[in-house]
Amino acid sequence: MSNRELEEMQEKLANQKLASELGISYDELLELEWNIDTNESDDGLIYKYIVTFSEESSKKILNKIEGIEDGNIVRLQPSSFEEPDDFE
Repeated sequence: MSNRELEEMQEKLANQKLASELGISYDELLELEWNIDTNESDDGLIYKYIVTFSEESSKKILNKIEGIEDGNIVRLQPSSFEEPDDFE
């Protein structure tokens, strides 16, 4: 497996996890435009992930996302992106 294939696989897995956390399907997530930022301390400790969806994103899909705030923002706990192995 090439590095590119590995990166693509990791990105797909991360997007599948994000879709699951948002309560939408992977295919629905792919229809949206989004950015992920972090709220973190000066030493890099992440308090929250902040997912911001574009104004052009499908309102039908956005309405399915629990906890979405004005401005099309969702705040997720850092554990939302941790793998079970990260706890070992």
